[in-house]
Formats: sequence, C-alpha cells, structure tokens
Amino acid sequence: MPMLSGYSAATPQRITYGPGILASGTGANFKKLGITRGGFSVDPGETIQHVQYDGMSAESEGLHRIVEQRPTLSCTLLELSNEMLSILFHGQTFSGTGAQVLTPRLSNTFFGAGQYIDDLRVLVDRGDGNLVSLPLFPKAYVSAKSVKFNDKGEGEASVTFTGILSAASVANATDNPPLRIEVRGAVPTVAEGGA
Repeated sequence: MPMLSGYSAATPQRITYGPGILASGTGANFKKLGITRGGFSVDPGETIQHVQYDGMSAESEGLHRIVEQRPTLSCTLLELSNEMLSILFHGQTFSGTGAQVLTPRLSNTFFGAGQYIDDLRVLVDRGDGNLVSLPLFPKAYVSAKSVKFNDKGEGEASVTFTGILSAASVANATDNPPLRIEVRGAVPTVAEGGA
C-alpha cells in the first residue's frame, strides 16, 4: 500500500522558500534592515482562554476567546550599522565629533516618537510568485537583545522584536490585533522607496 502524502498539484505554489528579508516602513520609507543568519522565528503570542463553568468535563466549541496578544519576531542580525544600533537602542542617536557616542535611554522614561519601528516585517518568497509578510507589525520595539563577537567569525546580534498597537489603533479599539499578514506581488520598487 502506498504511503499517504499531503502533496497535491498546488503544493509547489504554496511553499515558502529562501531566507526572507527583514524590512521596515512603507512607500518612500521602505527599507531593508540588513542580512541575517539562521532565519526567523515568529510567535503570534496569543493567550486563549475558555470559559470555565460548573459541571464542565471538557472544553467546548464557541467558548474560546483571545485575551492577550504579544507577538514576537526573533532573528540574528549581522549588520551593526549606526542605524541598526539606533534601532536596537530604541531610537537613540549618535552624537559628537570625532568619536560618535550613543547613550542608551534613561530608565523610567516613556517611549515617544521615533522610539518605535514602523511597519516591521519579514518578506518571504512563495512558489506562486508572491511575497508573504509574516508578521507585519504596524508598530514594534526591541524587547530583547544580546550582541556576541566571535573569534574567527562575524559579530552578531540576537534580537527579539515585539509587535504592538499604535496609539491611533488603541484610541479606536483596544482589542485590535498588533499584527497582520500581507501577501503582495513584489518587494516595493525603488520608485516606492525600496532599496
């Protein structure tokens, strides 16, 4: 008896492949954020609860709801440009003549404009010729980072980004999801601001 398989004629069109690219912004602000090593890990970060009730013996259909969403994207970055270091340290900038210095943010200060990343995404090729953005965070921040320098290799930064709601989105409804999934035909062109 032949072994069962999930393969179909459409399978090659549904496969994602290649390393994907980390990018931010849209339109004229679209930019690639540099090369990575080891791919990307995405966690939608959903906490799902089921209504508990007297006499319940098992969970049942229709009583589940998402009560929290804290989506994350993790990767290892190899390009530690001034721009990337600024992103890693929440929008702080370099200053000074001669030696340029970036001072991390003070503790107990709220983030403001410029401290979040707009439209953070990973673009991955799919067999049907489209690109899949999974995730696409309308707003994000760096929630964890560590930098390692190697004896005979390149320096690398292990980074976790967390997707959040924009202030405008929260003003409309606090239950909006902090991530989207986008399928598009191509990477934004130079005319659209792509690199």
